This record gives sequence, C-alpha cells and structure tokens, in this order.
Amino acid sequence: MSDVVPRWLRPAIALCGGAVASAIAISAVVALMLIWMPPLALALGVLAFIYAIPVTLIHALLAGLPAYLILSRVISLSRVGAAVAGFAIGLLPIGLGIYDAGPGLFPYMLVRFALGGTAGAVGGLAFFCVMQKLASPAEGE
Repeated sequence: MSDVVPRWLRPAIALCGGAVASAIAISAVVALMLIWMPPLALALGVLAFIYAIPVTLIHALLAGLPAYLILSRVISLSRVGAAVAGFAIGLLPIGLGIYDAGPGLFPYMLVRFALGGTAGAVGGLAFFCVMQKLASPAEGE
C-alpha cells in the first residue's frame, strides 16, 4: 500500500504544523501576560495569533526549512536537537533587530529573546514531530 502523504509534500505539511504551533505559543504567552484582564487577554491573544501566523510561516519557510534540510543531511536529528535548532532560529529575527535597543531597554530585549526563542523551540519541536509522524509507517500495515 502506498503512503497517504507523498514524500515531497511532508516538509510542507510539517512546516505549516510548526508555524501554527509557534503562533499558538506566541499568542498563549501574550494572553498569559495579560491574564489579570481576561477580556483584553483573550482579544490580544487572538490578535497576536492572527499576526503571528504569516510571520511564523514566512520565518519557517526562509530559515527553518533550509536549516532542517541541511541539518538532516549532516546529523541525525532528535527532539532535543529540533527544539534547540528551533530556539536558535527563533532568535534570528530578534538578533537582527537588536540594534534598536538602548541600554535602558535591556529587560525588554530579554523578554523578546525569551518569547522568540520559546516560540522557535515549540515550532521546531512541532515540525520534527509532524515530520516523524508522517515518515513512520501507518499502523496496521
């Protein structure tokens, strides 16, 4: 029996899964930061999700997918490796924008690094898990 998902389509599906997981992580953090104001937390969490979906998709396409393709040929990836690579890739846009931070904005930059890195780690882990699930044979075969 042939695979349900073609081999060439698996990275695209995993990319979307990773981007959605990363966007969910960002919106959850935004909602949790404002938990003391429930209506505002929900509204800003939804707005953060809507904003994060295209950003994470583009970021995953331009940085995450090439990194996966290169790393999967060089080393054997694991869940921990995927999360670490995702964390590093999540820091990339924040590291590029660090020039705008003055000395008084250091705590703000730490929050940006934590948010970007955590979202990247969640996205990398979700990407790896989806790729692993799609690559494994279906049960019952």
